[in-house]
Amino acid sequence: MIKKIMDKDTLIAIVGSFEDASYGNNFVTEPGLPMQLGVMRLNKGQVQNHIHKVRNRQMKTISNEFHMVIRGKVFVSLFDCSKNLITKITLIPGMFCMLFNGGHGYEVIKDDTVMIEVKNGSFEGVEIDKEKF
Repeated sequence: MIKKIMDKDTLIAIVGSFEDASYGNNFVTEPGLPMQLGVMRLNKGQVQNHIHKVRNRQMKTISNEFHMVIRGKVFVSLFDCSKNLITKITLIPGMFCMLFNGGHGYEVIKDDTVMIEVKNGSFEGVEIDKEKF
């Protein structure tokens, strides 16, 4: 189950899990986004060795983040770009939330929760890169 959270035509987040992923390399993001999200469900064998070419890429974007719950439970609040609450979702182990626009907040529900965070760089610190509300 993968769901896009939208505010009119603006992508706020993609949430879900990869339990029901189809076989192959399946991307759920559009090619022009600053971060790409895909799931690879594969049979035994090798993925072709490769390197990624150096390319000039210019993009003006907020810090995009990917969070995945490994253990525990987290409530996520998603906001539009004007800081209005759009929805609240619950993440349990194996679920993710990938953030593109707007705001977000987390409430950790279970002690000893473990969550992975990946974001595009560079992140220069809270004072420069975040506005808390």
